[in-house]
Amino acid sequence: MTRQRAPIRAAVLALTLAGAFHTLPAQAVGLS
Repeated sequence: MTRQRAPIRAAVLALTLAGAFHTLPAQAVGLS
């Protein structure tokens, strides 16, 4: 792991978490 790739992994993780927070409420609304 290089220091140059650390910010990239952090950004990908942030986008993944953001996507999860956006899709989970959408699925909850769709189910209810």
